[in-house]
Parts: sequence; structure tokens; C-alpha cells
Amino acid sequence: MRKIIITLWAVMIMLPAFSQEKDLTKDVTMVSYEQRKGDGEGKLALRNNTEAVIMDVVFQLTYFDKSGTPLDSADFKEWVYADPGKTAVLDIPAYQIERDDYKSGNNSSDSLDFKVEFELKDYNTDSFAVKGSDKASLVSFLVTIFIIVSVLAIWIVLYYLVAVMAIKRNRSVIKWLLLSILITPLLAALILLVVGEKGV
Repeated sequence: MRKIIITLWAVMIMLPAFSQEKDLTKDVTMVSYEQRKGDGEGKLALRNNTEAVIMDVVFQLTYFDKSGTPLDSADFKEWVYADPGKTAVLDIPAYQIERDDYKSGNNSSDSLDFKVEFELKDYNTDSFAVKGSDKASLVSFLVTIFIIVSVLAIWIVLYYLVAVMAIKRNRSVIKWLLLSILITPLLAALILLVVGEKGV
């Protein structure tokens, strides 16, 4: 029993070693960026290409004019909840340069005349965030197993206690174990305490 518990604890401690390596070129990619003239916020759609839930992203946006000349860049760290293979939309501060200078010839158009390039720097940086393909489910599974093993160990100890108490009181071990299965070993132990030894 002790070996099983030690093994479970060792596996839980080593979980970070099993976490999936991050590929910052593919794990999170930009689907789209939307911002209209006068907007205070832009909408950035990001796709989670991993098998893990993503809770936060660290990235850089670089803004280019239509000819491809870099205009500006900005760094972001944003909270997000993106399930594996799903897309999440983030509201981020809008590009604040004089955007009218980068509009196409039609001033009535709401479409932006600059391009945005997304570069992922990191994700799931906080300790509570899910890291690795199946880490969250593996941790919960191991915790559940640990709880089940602990409860079973306690029950086995209680059944053993009932057997020892029955022997010391000259009573049938089998009958008291069967009774403890029906009424729980703790209650059977208490009854054995009350009834005392069988008449000699």
C-alpha cells in the first residue's frame, strides 16, 4: 500500500517533465484582426493549434503599411480561454497611429489600410494555467486515484481493527467482519467496545 502511494506522489511530482514542448511558430496562430476607423479596440482572433486549453498568451503585433514598411509594434499579454483546436477572439487596444494616413483613397471606407503581423512569444505562463497535452486530465485522474487509494487504505485499517478487537474479545472474526461490511467497520468497532468480551 505504501509503495502505491509513494509511486502516485512521484508521478505527480514528475508531471512537468511530461508536458508538451511549446512550438511558438505553430501552437497559436492569428486568424484575423479587425479594427474600424475610430475604434478604441481591435478584435484579434487566435486559433489554438495545441491539444491543451490555453489560458493566456504573450505576443507581439507588428503593423505594416500596404507596401510592407514597418510602422510600429506592440507587446501584449492577454487572458484568453481557448479549447484545443478552437478559435478565441481577444479585444486589444486599437492601433493608435493616425490611421487616416493609411486609408485607401476612399475616405468613407471603414477598412484599414495597414497590415498586422502576429508573433507568439509564449502562452500558459501562469502557474495555474494548463500546460501540456493532457496534463490537466492526468493530474485530476491521479488526484482521484490518490483519494480512492487513501480511502481504501483507511477502510482496510478499520476492518483490521474490527478483526483484532473481535479476537481479543473472544468473538467470531468472520461474523464481525461480515457485520462491519453491512454497518461499516467504524460502527462495528464501536459496538465491539460496548459489548466487551464474550463470557469465558
